[in-house]
Formats: sequence, structure tokens, C-alpha cells
Amino acid sequence: MGAITRGEIYTHPQRNEIYRSLGASLSVEVDVFRETLQDGAALLLCSDGLWEMVPDEQQLADVLSSSWASADSMAERLVQLALAGGGRDNISLVVVRVRIQDITGLQTIITPSQGTLLPA
Repeated sequence: MGAITRGEIYTHPQRNEIYRSLGASLSVEVDVFRETLQDGAALLLCSDGLWEMVPDEQQLADVLSSSWASADSMAERLVQLALAGGGRDNISLVVVRVRIQDITGLQTIITPSQGTLLPA
């Protein structure tokens, strides 16, 4: 949203405020988006327990760009990096590896609130 600068994401006093969450009310505004993905792309969904403990984006990119690593091994490596960085918060993450040959001809919509893939 641009409310704080990139440099403030680790120090701003309101950086941990939650504006939308599941279970807090009967409804929640959900972000739905479409992206064009390349074969072998890795997607990461994570909590601040990961990105605050691994502030070097290049480390994250290096893990996620590995052409040989499985999603499981990427996730394990990211947890280890967060623990090595201090591990001061819960570390929650999901890594998804896209394999085009497995989904050829299938378009999908990712709905983060339900964590499901639906035919488009």
C-alpha cells in the first residue's frame, strides 16, 4: 500500500498490525490475482517469522531459484535460514513448485483464503 518505506518494514512501530484476518469477523476481503508462471517457478507464501529473520532477499531468491530442489527441500532450507537468523517468531511458510507438464491445459485461480486451486 506504500504506507511505509521499504527500509521501515523491519522497524516501523505499526509493522505488526493485522488489517485482515480469518476468524475475526464473518467476512474478510480477499486478494485474488492471476499470474503467468514459467515451468519450474517456485511460489512462496510466508509469515513475518521468515522474512523478518531472512532480510536478505537474495538468500530467499537463491533458495527459490534452485532448478533441482523440490518444494519440500526449499521449505526446509528457508526454515533453517530463519532459525539461523534468530528464529524469534513463528516460521510459517508454503512453497509450491510449478511443473507445467503436470497441469498442461489447466488454468487455475489461486484463492489464498481457501488455499485451493479451482478451474478457471
